Amino acid sequence: KEQIGKQYSVVDVPIDSGEPIPDSISTLIVPSPQGKFTNRELYLLDQFIMSGKGVLVAADGVAVDQGLVATANETNFFDLLSHYGADVNKDLIYDSAYQASASFSQSGIQFIVPYGFWVKAPSSGFDMESPLVNKLESIVVPWVSSITIKNKDGIRTLIQTSSRSKSASGPEFDLSPERAPKADGNGKYAIAVQLKGKRPSYFKELVAPEKGKSE
Repeated sequence: KEQIGKQYSVVDVPIDSGEPIPDSISTLIVPSPQGKFTNRELYLLDQFIMSGKGVLVAADGVAVDQGLVATANETNFFDLLSHYGADVNKDLIYDSAYQASASFSQSGIQFIVPYGFWVKAPSSGFDMESPLVNKLESIVVPWVSSITIKNKDGIRTLIQTSSRSKSASGPEFDLSPERAPKADGNGKYAIAVQLKGKRPSYFKELVAPEKGKSE
């Protein structure tokens, strides 16, 4: 938030108040959505998206704490994304070739090692036709989940991992830096996508929830 605030005006938008997102907001950032959203909160987000304004979602399919304990993120926010055509999978991508170094401590000793769960997407994985990413040379994404595109109409992959990457699935994840995890797959996983154009509202067939009503 501090870094973004150097170039843009940044304000918090408390959607749990039940109030519509102000018209003055041009772009909404949803960082790491977790837990259960009320229908009213999902409705407010859905209506903002239906207005055609920009939304940046940084979602974790699997939550990882400081003790390297990983649990699937069971938020109903993913229902919204799935309706629009993209599923955030409950996996973690591991890359034995394109990886960054991470710092760990054990028995009071700190060490830095190459860590396959800190995925380094190569330049060949960027969409060169998109101004959002075509100036990047590489990017490191810790503990990232893959994204499945359900409907390719209006959805493009912005960043994908290398051909050496694999998918590690739960319910139990071995995130130890000392050994390779159980993982499989053929690489080139989408880890960032862009949805453009008009999409049907999540509440098209549902009754719009009113403010203050119990669910």
